[in-house]
Amino acid sequence: MLMLISISLVAASETTICIDDYSVKPGNTITAPIMINDTVNMGGCEINFTYDPTVVHVTDVFRGDLRYSFKFNVNNGSGWMRANALDVDGRGGNVTFAYIDLTAVGDEGDTSPLNIASANIFDINYTEISYTVDNGSFAIISANDTTPPEITSVVLDPAVVAPNGSVNVIVTATDDSGIASVTADSVVLALVANDTYEGTITAAGAPGTYNVTVVATDASNNSNVATDNGAMYEVRLPATLYIEDVVAIPGENVTVPITVFDAVNMSVCEINFTYDLTVVRMTDVIRGDLRYSFKFNVNNDSGWMRANALDVEGLSGNVTFAYVTLTAVGNKSDVSEMDFGDSRLLDVSFKEITHIRRNGTFSILPNVRPEVTNVSATPDTILYDNDRPRTPGTNITSLSARVTDADGSITAVTINLSSIGGSPAQPMEHVSGDLWAVTTNATEGVINAPDFIHQLTVTATDDDGGINDSVSIELTVLKRGDANGDGLVDVMDVDYISNYVAGLEPEASNPPGVLVGDVVGEAGDPVGDGVVDMMDALYIAMYTSGMVEEP
Repeated sequence: MLMLISISLVAASETTICIDDYSVKPGNTITAPIMINDTVNMGGCEINFTYDPTVVHVTDVFRGDLRYSFKFNVNNGSGWMRANALDVDGRGGNVTFAYIDLTAVGDEGDTSPLNIASANIFDINYTEISYTVDNGSFAIISANDTTPPEITSVVLDPAVVAPNGSVNVIVTATDDSGIASVTADSVVLALVANDTYEGTITAAGAPGTYNVTVVATDASNNSNVATDNGAMYEVRLPATLYIEDVVAIPGENVTVPITVFDAVNMSVCEINFTYDLTVVRMTDVIRGDLRYSFKFNVNNDSGWMRANALDVEGLSGNVTFAYVTLTAVGNKSDVSEMDFGDSRLLDVSFKEITHIRRNGTFSILPNVRPEVTNVSATPDTILYDNDRPRTPGTNITSLSARVTDADGSITAVTINLSSIGGSPAQPMEHVSGDLWAVTTNATEGVINAPDFIHQLTVTATDDDGGINDSVSIELTVLKRGDANGDGLVDVMDVDYISNYVAGLEPEASNPPGVLVGDVVGEAGDPVGDGVVDMMDALYIAMYTSGMVEEP
């Protein structure tokens, strides 16, 4: 018997990323899905979507079917939207990647392409999925109001402010269609009266003159805007009355300046200066920069100095008020505060100059102890050990120091490794000359976020029993996978990498380091591939879901 068997072969469909065509009236908004059709086990997707920003804006973006994470970044000034999403279980078939709100901002007859400019799709096995693109279009089918608002006044109070101080902004703006919003340097102002809007902005942190950008948006469908950046404020540092800290040996004389930093037209300076007479005495006072007059009175029996000076023309910038000579009269290790108990600064207009006082200390050195210098960790940043493979050398460091003693010899040098899981008194080996060193790693059990920089104290002992434990070697110990630097490997790190890949701020300007962020390579290579991308985000996501071992 002859049997004929018919076999039907059906080719697998290729994955397609698509968005439809739309026709919209000016100012109106439609919600459009971005679809990924005919996909298999999709674990993650990144999409770069572009459009003509003079015609259409993306005004909102919503998560689609991928369930683990979804991040997006919209730039309507340049006409693009970037987004990424993850699903640790994998998605198949026709998958909605996202829903985007498209708002018509152009004129009647304007058209814009809706393009999937680029994409990256990969499955839960970290393998890229090939795809084709079916782009769409956006057309505006009517017109509306095009007249922008009018900004009639902008008032700033105060006009001179300290760094990071508050500036009150009052704006008057009108429009026949009504005002939808008014902002100053992106801060939304509140309507406080007819056509008057008010709010507070934070001044810049550095001295200088700054313009405030005010934007008024009308209530028409076209959301017309008017911009005014003519209002300015000045950031000024407060003056600082300052004396530096002094260290001396018994009996030593040290001359230091008393300085007023960041003065503006200073004409008068008066100070009352106190100190501990059992530790230090003032043995001379010399005029500084103020040119008209200078008077002082010193009382070493009570521990004070009073002085005043005038300059009829006024001085600005960093002004030296006086030079004082201080003599160490106390014992070794004694310390005296040097305080500006009272002070007064005036400008040429007889106005008080706001200022702060930076007091100092006078310290007498103790006996000579061992000196520890040139400390280093090579490398200065390593990863905690957890037995998972990683790039060789990233979990080992060599700690070294130069140790000398001016009046004897060094008998022992140890380093405290307890904060990284080692001995609190780990001996360092004498290599040669003044060089001491030890090689170490760090164990997992001692994470103390966010103190990733460990101060590993070096203790040097000399043959007289003198000890110096004032110097530490800084070693940064990081946890692999902790992209956002909070000491944990969790969903927040997935979000951080996803935000970075999408170009979202502040992550886009603070990219995750390769040392911690590169946790997996192609085909799941545990050593990594030298870059931080969505594959690393997927691995961390799977770890947090209990599907893979710790990075």
